[in-house]
Amino acid sequence: MRRRSRPKPKGQSRSIIVVDNEPIRRQYRQQLDRARVDLRKLESELERFKGIDTNSFKSWLHATFPVRLSRIRELHEEGARLINRLNLMRLFQQHGVKAPGQAYRRAVRVESGEDTMPDFPPSETPEWTSGRDGEREILRTAMKGLAEDLGIDTDSMDDELDAMLDEEFAEKRERTPDRRECQSIYRQIALRLHPDRGGTMTEPEAQIWYRAQEAYAAGDVLTLKQLWSHIANPDENVSGLSCGEMISSLIETQAQMEALRVLRNSLKREPACNFSRLTNKQLRSRQVRVEKDLAAQEESIRQELDHLRVECRRLSAWQQRWESKHLGAAEQINLF
Repeated sequence: MRRRSRPKPKGQSRSIIVVDNEPIRRQYRQQLDRARVDLRKLESELERFKGIDTNSFKSWLHATFPVRLSRIRELHEEGARLINRLNLMRLFQQHGVKAPGQAYRRAVRVESGEDTMPDFPPSETPEWTSGRDGEREILRTAMKGLAEDLGIDTDSMDDELDAMLDEEFAEKRERTPDRRECQSIYRQIALRLHPDRGGTMTEPEAQIWYRAQEAYAAGDVLTLKQLWSHIANPDENVSGLSCGEMISSLIETQAQMEALRVLRNSLKREPACNFSRLTNKQLRSRQVRVEKDLAAQEESIRQELDHLRVECRRLSAWQQRWESKHLGAAEQINLF
């Protein structure tokens, strides 16, 4: 049977259709321009809060509440002094002075200048704090002191004490959201600008990099966000972007605007918000609010300080018992 040959395909022609995308580009360009203008307005508002309103508020605060601020500062100083004393007592305990009364006595003598500050080796153990860590150490010292009074060897019960306290204080202290946010933004800035990654920086980039380091060290989320917005959204020539690039830039700009709006809304609760533009009536209302806030802050500091005072009085009693037991015995031996 004879095979039939396949028919040859007919010649196919291809044509290029030119699509005029200028109207679409114009629309995206207008949206991107408007978004960038709104972003600059938000940045100006936040810069005004940080540079003008905050400074005006601080000056007014010190002029309006000098006595209360002095009291709060004095309470802070006393609290810091007691915490330093407890930290020093703990250092003595870590380096051979096991009895709490003796360790507290030596800390008091160093604080008063009667003894010189020992040259302690560096320690990785966390110091006393006024929060949950401070409560843990206060409870640990109290339990060891009680065991010592009962004649129990305190060195043999360290592991048991730690296990009990670990169960009591099982919740771990977490980093604050602001600190985590600072680290996240700072990491992005470092990836974009760091000399080891991006090569030689220009003068404006170097200034942004140094400001970012200072803001990160101070935990200044506001400054970091503004610096990142300048880096992540440079003023490139919009007319030279493709439609896809303009869409990506628009999405990025809108995300930055949303983050700054959230920050601006949170700052509205701050007493320094719009302070330089307050009317007299608004200023009187703001004064009442600030006075209540300062009173609550002072009361909170007093409560925290009362706990420290109670603990120091308890340790002072242990100090007196240790002195009567050891120094009194030494004096009796000297009499003979």
